[in-house]
Amino acid sequence: MLEVEIQSLKAEINALKDAITSLTTTLIGQGQGQAHATLTVAPAVITPAPTAEAADVPFEVEATPEQITAENLQAICLAIVRKTPAMKQRVKDTIAAFDGAATIAKVPVERYSELKAALEALQ
Repeated sequence: MLEVEIQSLKAEINALKDAITSLTTTLIGQGQGQAHATLTVAPAVITPAPTAEAADVPFEVEATPEQITAENLQAICLAIVRKTPAMKQRVKDTIAAFDGAATIAKVPVERYSELKAALEALQ
């Protein structure tokens, strides 16, 4: 039964990938996308259900900080500009406020969390 559910989820993921690819192609065709679009899909994380035996074993969970990547920041920028194209210059100005960076790649990695907060404030 679990295998059937996994197969169903895999089929759903493939359908979503196809839809994203189609939308990306359409946006590029309309001149709203990037010149070279990249489709990145994060791998699914499957955690097994706890068993009665595992429930008896005490454990500690370490909190991991959210990883902010250039791709995450780029996605935020694209969402802002797609929602309101007139915001493109404000997004550029916000990025430039970080050490005069012309692109997200030029922003120091240690300042990504600040940049993310500034971009989210634009939304």
